[in-house]
Amino acid sequence: MSLLGKVTGLAARYVVASDPVINVVDKTILKLEESEKKKRAKLFEKEPGTEILVLERQYTKHRRRAGYKSLVAKFGIYGNNQELKYYFQDKHLSRNRRIVVIGADGKSVGSLTIRSLALHKYISGNPPPISFTIDIYGNKLGTIKSKGSSAIRKYEIGFNGWLIYSNASRGDYSVVSREEVIAQIFKKGDAYVLTFSDKRNELALLMIVVALYYDYALGRSFI
Repeated sequence: MSLLGKVTGLAARYVVASDPVINVVDKTILKLEESEKKKRAKLFEKEPGTEILVLERQYTKHRRRAGYKSLVAKFGIYGNNQELKYYFQDKHLSRNRRIVVIGADGKSVGSLTIRSLALHKYISGNPPPISFTIDIYGNKLGTIKSKGSSAIRKYEIGFNGWLIYSNASRGDYSVVSREEVIAQIFKKGDAYVLTFSDKRNELALLMIVVALYYDYALGRSFI
C-alpha cells in the first residue's frame, strides 16, 4: 500500500472529529496526493516524436475459496496522455497460464501463454527458464524464452528478427531490430515504461513488456 493509502486509512480509523486535527490530516493527505501525481507524471516524460506506454499494477487482492487462497491482480496500460489504453487481470500468477490483454473498448487484442520449469529453482538456485507464447488478434506472433541468473537474464525472441539486450538487475531493456534500437523499457518501482517510435509495433512491444514483467515476478519470488 502507498504512503497516501496508509495515511488515509489511519485517519479514517483513529482521528477524532476536531477541527485542528482534521485540518492537519487534510493538508497531509493533499500534500501526499500532489506528490503522488508529480511522481506518476514523471513516468510519462518522453522524447519528442516517440510513443509511450506505462504498465501499472492497479490492485492486488487475495481470495479464499474452499480453503484455497488465490491472488487476483489487475494491471492497467496507459498511453501518452495518461489515458487507459489496455488492461489485463491475473487471477493466480501461476507458472502455467494464459494472460489476455484487453483494449479500452473491452475487446481482446492479444494473449500471453506462460510456461515455466517450476523445479528448476531447486536444482540450480536460479530463476526458472520461462517460455512466453504471444498471440495478437488470435494469430500467433511467436515466442520469447528467458534463462539465466537473477542478475544476468538472457532473452530469445522468435519473431521479427528482434533481440533484447538487458540489464535485469537495473530493469533496463532495449529491443533491437537490424542493429537499431526500436524500443526501450525501464522498470521504475512497480511500473514498466515502454518508449518507441513506430506505432505499428505497439502491440508486439506491449506483449514483450508483459512477458518481462512476468519473467521478473516469477523469477524473483518463485510464486
